Amino acid sequence: MKSLFRAGFVLGIWSMGVHFASAQTWTQTSAPTIPYSSVVSSADGKTLLAAASQCVYTSTNSGVTWISNNVPMGGLSLVEPGRLAISQDGTKLFVCATNQEIYISTNSGGAWTEANGAEGMAIAASADGAKITASGNLGIYISTNSGATWLETTNRILPPVFSIASSADGTRLAAIFGDKGIYTSTNSGETWSRTGVPVANWNSIASSADGNKLLAGGAGLLCLSTNAGVTWTQANVPNYGWISVASSADGSHLTAGSTTVGRLTPVFTSTNSGSTWNQLPFTDSSTNRIQLTSVASSADGQSIVATFIDSIYRYALPPSI
Repeated sequence: MKSLFRAGFVLGIWSMGVHFASAQTWTQTSAPTIPYSSVVSSADGKTLLAAASQCVYTSTNSGVTWISNNVPMGGLSLVEPGRLAISQDGTKLFVCATNQEIYISTNSGGAWTEANGAEGMAIAASADGAKITASGNLGIYISTNSGATWLETTNRILPPVFSIASSADGTRLAAIFGDKGIYTSTNSGETWSRTGVPVANWNSIASSADGNKLLAGGAGLLCLSTNAGVTWTQANVPNYGWISVASSADGSHLTAGSTTVGRLTPVFTSTNSGSTWNQLPFTDSSTNRIQLTSVASSADGQSIVATFIDSIYRYALPPSI
């Protein structure tokens, strides 16, 4: 199983075009002080789904308050990003548990059911939550009815898959296939093609709504594609271990979170599709912010949320002019 600390602690030199953002600050939410591994956001940034040890938490007010949602399996332990998905309106939630069980809620976490006929270590959903793609040890699974029934694809690229990103309609996918690199699909995961992304220890991938703009984070590399993975360019950022990435619907607002030694935990954003990047510095010295594990953003990229081993933080970017 891939470790959260797999990205490495590689500190780099400041690159041209990178500077500190100002005016706004991170705010710690009221989420309990327990280990968190992943977070996803609805399009409006109000509904959040966060994975913690033993349970998942949901918020319907942008993280102001949280509700614990115990999925049916006891001892739930989610240890890496990529195991959560959420519909655009925040009503459909999808969770991949430790033993690859998939749990589904169609009422924002009010009730959960276990999926039959599929397993998952990574999962992605279309904007309406109808088309789901999941990857487990045995292959790729596709659902077109919010997880009610599943089809296992015949195209078997050996798992594990660490992260899957989906277009809004669920047809175009990008996924990190372990050390095999990044692959894309134009038919909801039935067949896959390897991209020419540089060789790296990749951790996370995000996609624009149309599937054309991709952002991938790995050990010492943050790479972008504007043509669905055909070609890639390296972002002008320090060579940190980029553990989690997120994208706005149009691909203009990007977020990347890294793991570093101590409490530096840098989070960078771009508001011009990756041409330049700003660091969103933490101004507090909280002991509840030990290790960043995941980042997510609203569809417009303005509302950002980040999980840590002991806390969840929010950041609101100033409105675009």
